[in-house]
Amino acid sequence: MELRIEGDRFLLDGAQNLVFGGEFQYFRIPPALWKPGILTLQKAGVNLLSSYVPWICHEPEEGRFDFQELDSFLALCRSLGMPLLLKPGPYIYAEYQGFGIPHWLRSLHPELRMLVRGEADYPEIALNHPGFIHLVRRWFLHLWPHLRDCESLVAIQLDNETGLPQYGSGPFLYDSNPDTLERFQVFLEKKYQSIARLNEKWDSDYPSFEVVRYPDGPVPVPLLSDSFLFSEDYLAAYLSKLRDIWRELGYEGFLFSNELAMPAWPNHLEKKSRVVPLAYDLYPKFIRVKTTLDQPFSISFVPKLFAAHKPFGPLFCAEMGCGWLDRGVDVSKIATLQKILASYLHGAQGTILYPIQDGLDFGEAYSFGAALDQKGEPSERMEVVEAVGRFCEEWGPLLASSESLESPVGILTQCEGMHDVLPFAADPLDTATRCLDELLDRSVVLFSANAGLFGVLSEAGYTPRVLDLGRASPSELKACQVLFFNSSGSLSAEGHQKLRKFVEEGGILFFLGIPLDDPHLLPGRIKRRWRPRAAAATTFYLGEWLFFRLLERSKISHPLVRFTVDKLQPIVGVLKHLARAGVWLNSTLTGERVWTSRFVTYFELPPGAKPLLSFCEAPAAYVVPRGEGQVYCFGTLLGPHLNSPGYYLDDPEKRKSLSDFISALLSREKVFPLAFPIPGVEAVFRRRGETGILGLINRGTGRNFLIEPPVGFPRGEVSKKFSFLGSWVEMKDGCLKGRIEGGDVLILELLPSITDSPPSRN
Repeated sequence: MELRIEGDRFLLDGAQNLVFGGEFQYFRIPPALWKPGILTLQKAGVNLLSSYVPWICHEPEEGRFDFQELDSFLALCRSLGMPLLLKPGPYIYAEYQGFGIPHWLRSLHPELRMLVRGEADYPEIALNHPGFIHLVRRWFLHLWPHLRDCESLVAIQLDNETGLPQYGSGPFLYDSNPDTLERFQVFLEKKYQSIARLNEKWDSDYPSFEVVRYPDGPVPVPLLSDSFLFSEDYLAAYLSKLRDIWRELGYEGFLFSNELAMPAWPNHLEKKSRVVPLAYDLYPKFIRVKTTLDQPFSISFVPKLFAAHKPFGPLFCAEMGCGWLDRGVDVSKIATLQKILASYLHGAQGTILYPIQDGLDFGEAYSFGAALDQKGEPSERMEVVEAVGRFCEEWGPLLASSESLESPVGILTQCEGMHDVLPFAADPLDTATRCLDELLDRSVVLFSANAGLFGVLSEAGYTPRVLDLGRASPSELKACQVLFFNSSGSLSAEGHQKLRKFVEEGGILFFLGIPLDDPHLLPGRIKRRWRPRAAAATTFYLGEWLFFRLLERSKISHPLVRFTVDKLQPIVGVLKHLARAGVWLNSTLTGERVWTSRFVTYFELPPGAKPLLSFCEAPAAYVVPRGEGQVYCFGTLLGPHLNSPGYYLDDPEKRKSLSDFISALLSREKVFPLAFPIPGVEAVFRRRGETGILGLINRGTGRNFLIEPPVGFPRGEVSKKFSFLGSWVEMKDGCLKGRIEGGDVLILELLPSITDSPPSRN
């Protein structure tokens, strides 16, 4: 089997196809289990294996290299014809000792370590330090001869979720290592040109850039904001160095990096994707609550988000959680099924299950509930692997070469939105006592709003595009009749200019979330913000964290698994409690109630505005003409609970109120759904030439359905290409009639009719 990358496609034996891969960690799996495991996976349809190559394993002492185990693994994969994607770090994270960095490096070279306030022995490395880059170059130099002639090698990943070990352990948002500090000073001088300008901005009195330091006490917000920008550039520069080392060594293949599929700083997608393409890591189930997924619409939103940042190369998921490392979390095989196929249906050319076989760390179980257990025996998840593998072998080329049919509706994202949350970490005590609610509001916007809004539009029958406001061109924005923007409290000057131009030239902008004082774009005067039942939601949020710390944390025996789960706990509370909190508002457009978010801002209506939502006569949303277009301004969010466990657990009337309301608003602007929606079922339409593809993802219970395809979509013969649970369909009078079982994913091929023209929707 030959797998290679050409442009934005994977070619399997010369033909475009989907990659269906699995993370097979040779350093955690006994060598005696390698061959049986790989043969089992090949038989199931897996056509790619990925693995970290831990530096700590292969240079256990400085200058002493041992690649015997790696060589044996590479030779086996070559003999079995199994393509490989390798990830040699230097950081691998992976809940592995030292995050893959050798112990000797930290002990023998303490000058390479970060210096952070309050942590005398912080273990992580200042990534751009010349001494560290020298050691990394030496590591790659010794590794390269073992990879150079590896015919199975498809791609190399640079680092892993770069910056997460350094800054994701928070709230360590800056580094005072002398090398890093000097780079920060150079950054500041380039930005401000003169120390007088910096002092004016920071309200400081530094005599020169060379003496700028981080203070011992709370960090002023202007300084912190510059530190965010610097750190993001710093990480991109580090990735550039890794890329250049591999090119200098002679590797001419595909290089990429990976990022978490959530806005966890410092994963600035825009800056990092300028260096190399970014694959995404998707773990939408990590909470101890009995629902299929914790983030049910992230599985559809995230592929489109990363596509918006893709400079070249195929879109793929480098880590898709096969299960989850906290075995107290129940990840069903249906959850695994839905996230794999949602990625394919939304444009991913490949997915890699992480891991596909469980392993051991020095006798300690590293268990995700993978398709193969620690002994190499199939688990119930293997049923999903086999089913998806068969689909990819038979119908992968059809789906891989198709294009998405999308609504003229866009969801805008902004990487800098993370900066609206980070300043709260500068003084945790002040945040906890004075502005905790403000932090929690903005966290809901960042972690739940965009994918939740995607869910609202999907439930209303629309397939939205996802665009990055910083990256999208004016023509790309103009291709959408309607744009949605969830505000976390700021808007860049460039973004403001783009949105203003879009509206003035006839576009329709929905501005939601935390409003801005902007008389040109958002003329309604802000009166006050209200948080209904905020105390209860915040109490649940804090109680969740306390319950985990006191009762659940000790049940996780693997120390680095416990470390990872620790870092996710604040997000658990956002999804489980805060995103679900909200209030009913009254729609002046439909006369019905609409479920909104945990915060509501009231406005004084500007001239010419019409109210849309209100509470006791107080307007919380309005529409106003601006130029040739219109702005819909909402002092709340629409649908964050759809990307939380609340999608399954809360009253379905909340979801219905949102889909009905958004349908009424878009129909008012003559923007209609692609097809009449089915409650709980996402419809994804794709085309390949004259052939149509329809994917149905059922997040609800089993139900009968009737779908009239969009105008111009094929309505002839229909054939079922995939169903895991026995769903069925037939074409009758130009419509699709059938039944989709609860949790199933149904994929159909539609051929054009020979005798009938498509019926009109009017």
